[in-house]
Amino acid sequence: MPLLLDETYALGVIGNVIGVFVLFIYSVFVRIAWILTKGTTRSVVIIIMLLIGLGIVNFFFV
Repeated sequence: MPLLLDETYALGVIGNVIGVFVLFIYSVFVRIAWILTKGTTRSVVIIIMLLIGLGIVNFFFV
């Protein structure tokens, strides 16, 4: 039984690391998008699309 718990814990840690890494990448993309569009309405659409994309990625990794 402890082995199963260890495996679950390891997967959780890996999932968290991937999640943090993905969030970091998305925050960089959002900043680049904001700079490129100079804070216009289009950047808001890009941010919403990125958040939806992040939700999909998060769903697959969890």
